[in-house]
Amino acid sequence: MPRLLAGSVVAAMLLMFSSFLPRANAQGSAQPTLAQQTKAGIDEMQRLYTPSTGLYQGTNWWPSANELTTLADYSLLTNSTSYSGIFANTLQLAPNQNAGFLDNFYDDEGWWALAWIAAYDVTKNPQYLTTAGSIFADMTGGWDSTCGGGIWWSKDRAYKNAIANELFLSVAAHLANRTAASDRAGYLSWANQEWAWFQGSGMINSQNLINDGLTTSTCTNNGQTTWTYNQGVVLGGLVELNQAQPAPVLMATANSIAQSAISHLTDSNGVLHDAGEPNLGADGPQFKGVFLRNLMALTSVSPQQQYADFALTNAESIWYTSRNANNAFGQVWTGPFDAVYTASQGSAVDAFVAALAASQNPSLNTLPDFTLTASPASFNLVPGGAAVATVMLTPENGFANTVELRASVVQAPAGVTASIASSTLTGSGQTTLNIDTTGQTPGGTLVVAVTGTSGGLIHTAYVQLLLPDFVLSTTASILYLNQGGSTSTAVAVNAINGFASQVALSVAGVPPLVSARFSPPAATGTSKLILAASVTAPTTSGAQITVSGTSGSTSHTAASLPVAISAGLGECGLGDIVNLSSSYNLTAIRSDGAAFTDGGIDSLGDALSGEVLTRNRVLNGIHFHMGEANVPNAVYGAGQVIALPHRRYQTLQLLGTGIQGTQMNQVVTITYTDGSTSQLLASFSDWFSPSVNVNEEEAIAMPYRNTSSGTADDRQFNVYGYTLLLDSSKPVKSMTLPLNRNVVVLAATLSELPLGKEVNLSSVYNATGITTDGTSTPSNGGVDGEGYTFSANALNDLGAGEEIVVGPSRFHLAAGNVSDVMYAAGQTVTLPAGVYTELKLLGTGVQGNQADQAFIVHYDDGSSETVHQSFSDWFSVSGNSNESVAVKLAYRNGSNGMAAGGPLNLYLYTFKLSPFKPIKSITLPVNRNVVVFSVTLVPLSAVDLETVICPVLDNFSGW
Repeated sequence: MPRLLAGSVVAAMLLMFSSFLPRANAQGSAQPTLAQQTKAGIDEMQRLYTPSTGLYQGTNWWPSANELTTLADYSLLTNSTSYSGIFANTLQLAPNQNAGFLDNFYDDEGWWALAWIAAYDVTKNPQYLTTAGSIFADMTGGWDSTCGGGIWWSKDRAYKNAIANELFLSVAAHLANRTAASDRAGYLSWANQEWAWFQGSGMINSQNLINDGLTTSTCTNNGQTTWTYNQGVVLGGLVELNQAQPAPVLMATANSIAQSAISHLTDSNGVLHDAGEPNLGADGPQFKGVFLRNLMALTSVSPQQQYADFALTNAESIWYTSRNANNAFGQVWTGPFDAVYTASQGSAVDAFVAALAASQNPSLNTLPDFTLTASPASFNLVPGGAAVATVMLTPENGFANTVELRASVVQAPAGVTASIASSTLTGSGQTTLNIDTTGQTPGGTLVVAVTGTSGGLIHTAYVQLLLPDFVLSTTASILYLNQGGSTSTAVAVNAINGFASQVALSVAGVPPLVSARFSPPAATGTSKLILAASVTAPTTSGAQITVSGTSGSTSHTAASLPVAISAGLGECGLGDIVNLSSSYNLTAIRSDGAAFTDGGIDSLGDALSGEVLTRNRVLNGIHFHMGEANVPNAVYGAGQVIALPHRRYQTLQLLGTGIQGTQMNQVVTITYTDGSTSQLLASFSDWFSPSVNVNEEEAIAMPYRNTSSGTADDRQFNVYGYTLLLDSSKPVKSMTLPLNRNVVVLAATLSELPLGKEVNLSSVYNATGITTDGTSTPSNGGVDGEGYTFSANALNDLGAGEEIVVGPSRFHLAAGNVSDVMYAAGQTVTLPAGVYTELKLLGTGVQGNQADQAFIVHYDDGSSETVHQSFSDWFSVSGNSNESVAVKLAYRNGSNGMAAGGPLNLYLYTFKLSPFKPIKSITLPVNRNVVVFSVTLVPLSAVDLETVICPVLDNFSGW
């Protein structure tokens, strides 16, 4: 809402003389209407729409369908045709991600079917209804007799859950009400069959709430979370089924579920919540809006003032407590606002659309009700100040009951108290609200809520406290950084409510071997964050860093900022370049702005940018040379043999990528001059979706690709580096590429560079952390002490151990099914004698992020130093400093040997050592939840000298 802000001079005076100003400066600015609030939310949601893909930013596949449905509902409610082009654009472009809007999950398909039905309701375009019908036809393939019927959640057929079946019911019933008579009977039959099965499945529990799904082995309710969207989708399905085939019991069941959800899934102020929020990932914030959307469908045919009030209560809470200055809405509807997420925005807009629909429902406007208002509605305060407001009750439509009042401070910030003079009101009564703060009260826009309840009616009046505060923002939305290079972004301190103090800046989550500084380190306006990467900084497609600012007792963080680290620019690197020119069979690289007709890298009219890629890159000190743009410049796998220099090498390194999805376990055959061969496995990530496979690393993160029309596709695409370990005792002769059009190689280099000194940990292993698929583990063992392990199959660790390469270093993974990892128990590990610059460790945290773990490095001279390192949980990257993902696996093994959920990570940690003192040992912390897989020591190498030698050589070449 509009705010009246004091000037900086006045704010400074208020801070100076706050002890003499016991009462606040009241503000009475007009509030936007519900319609204006709804439109503001829609506008922010549409800012997150990407026209080039037809999808919304920052979500997985299915939430975009929900945002499209929300847009259609709003269009229908407001009689608007403004967004018809959005529907058409998505229908055309979104199938580039999943053809026909079909994927492996039947619930995903259900969301898209409902989206196209909603678009049809707005536009009456039959193509949308046809699309929904074809999606539903695919969904019917998920039905079988397991557990007596119902469809599976996914095409893997491992779980029958509520949401997939509710969507199946809803889509069938919706189609029955919109299709020709010849098709209607079939859809209605499916809807009736689904509802009959669902009612008897046991998923509706004794509280008339719906649990997540069934235990497959017993076909009984699994007792898992009663998500809000599971209480919602069924309402829309029953409304449509009742329209197609009226039956009072359908509406009675729908109302019973709706009322139970409102009773059990809300807080004392009547605001809806999901268990576990705000930690529900990218999709979970979508859930609550689905309930509101379908509750309003129920209200349209079964009007109840309780439902209308519920929608308004939630919309008001979002607006006053969980909104930023741009009208982005947070995940938790009682605040505070956390970050911009498409799913939380669309979900919240559903609440506003539902409230707006209820306000326009003539069946509801005549029912007895009341409103609560507070005057003034906002105050300018300084910490230590106080305010007094009047709370007024207004009866509507003959309401004559007593209203019970309760005051609360939203989110309970330090030092804020609120009390009301009277706990009840009747008639057109009013009472006084007293608000006090202390010197410890944080800055910002704080909110006091006065909630009135009478029977099933709940209304809330809000009072805003405007205390001086600031918000941090960065100019860049992503930073691209090269090894050996630097990059920067402006960091703005945005004043709120007259804030005028200096803010000290800091940054967390800085990737390993990257330095960060601010210029200046503290600011009232703008500073610059400067990042610089070493020549061997681990590359990444996007590590998250967080910029924070502190002023007095107030601290804030900016939105997480991704940092993509790529190979360095230039030619100053090591290795023998393999000449691929005679094998080029593909023009994969195009100049920006150049149109082409040959299909590009993927045969679909897309290409890498020559300007971004450049002709020369240096990855971890190894030089790679790319072909010239606009002519054949890459090699796709056709089983061809490529000659190699007849010398001994440690590694063959490739720059390349997979297309049309990740290309798993591709065989590259190395032939040696003695006639022997070795078959090396490499998995090639899709250029759009990094998988972090074994022996694969990010090489070049590109902010866009080129299209055949000469325009840019402004999404990030990637080229990867692959390190294949050779038998260094034999000269190589040739390599044979796999026979796979979807494997593309851009450059190859042979290297003699040593890969570090591996530490033999066999005598200190104390747990089994790697097992072959199908091998059981004690339930108190494994990586996590609960029987779960890394898959040896996924790691390609099926022999007597496996050598893998992460960045420029080699690591040994022990053989599976025996003691092969070490959890931290305070043990001291002896290290190979010598002088080294770094100690590199592969490991992970379990049972959550393990913060600030102390490792003690001992030197031969008796000195020691302590290194503090935080370890992310293997399932969740916490963004710890000096940590990067080394390998990502799709699954883990359970104690029964069966594949269990994923993905999960193995992380790389780099400890800087004194390069002048021989090392002796390292002592681990005492923490069962820190697990070490491998350790390698890095000596001083020629790569470390490149930053010194290369400028000298460049100057010399200019003489």
